[in-house]
Parts: sequence; C-alpha cells; structure tokens
Amino acid sequence: HPNYTRVLRDDQALAVLKASTLALKEIRRSGSGGSGGDVASALPAGALGFDDGTRQRVAAWSVAVAELLKVFWRSFPVTSKALMERVERAATSLGKWEDKVKNDATFSADDPAAAHARQLLAPLLASIQMARSKFESLAAASRQRARRR
Repeated sequence: HPNYTRVLRDDQALAVLKASTLALKEIRRSGSGGSGGDVASALPAGALGFDDGTRQRVAAWSVAVAELLKVFWRSFPVTSKALMERVERAATSLGKWEDKVKNDATFSADDPAAAHARQLLAPLLASIQMARSKFESLAAASRQRARRR
C-alpha cells in the first residue's frame, strides 16, 4: 500500500516508537500477573474465531515484532557504524517476520477467521513496512555518500 512506504522523519519515527512501546506495555499488562507472562491470555479464549494455538501465535508475533521495532526506532538518529549495523539487523529480522506472517497458512485461507486475522495483523505489517522503508532510504543515502568519497 503506498501510504505504508513513505519515509518517516526522525520525529515521526520517535512517535512510532512511543506508540509501539505503549502498545507493548498494554499487551504485557493485560497478560497474566501483569508481568508480561502469558501475553496470549490478553485475548479471550475463542476470541476472533481463533483457536488457542492461533491466538498464541498472533500474540507472540505481535510481541516479537514490537520488540524488534523498539530496537529499530531506538537506534535513530543513526550516528555511528554500530547503530547502522543494528538498524540493518533489525530491518532484516523484520523482513523475515513479515514473510513469516504473510505466508502463514492460517491467514492465507479464504474464510472469515482468516480475513479477520489479516485485518488484525494489518497494523503489524504496516509498522514493519514503515521501518523497512526508513531503512531503505537510510541505506540509499549512505550508499550515495560513499560514492561521493
């Protein structure tokens, strides 16, 4: 989707990081014991028409991607080679998660539960795409600077 591939300014990236962090805290607080235990318990059994295994997978994916997004956005502004490497590793991992989510058979089926799952996971995928777009623009600028030298 074209709206998900625009390049974010650093202040926008910080806003995304803050929103992701708050969402992750809310997911963890909703889990058992408020200590980030079983995050899947934040969704009630049978929620969204999913079985427990699917519900746990969605929750685990959300937490894993949120953690990677935190690592990614906290690395800005990229002022050193080490930060650039961290951003690159996070972007690569995010790409793998994006493929994993998109290719999961549960969500590619043609039924109402799968359609709902795709809708539920759309913000997660959009966040990944925004981060990867930011990385691509950063990498392009870095390559351009290297060519000038």
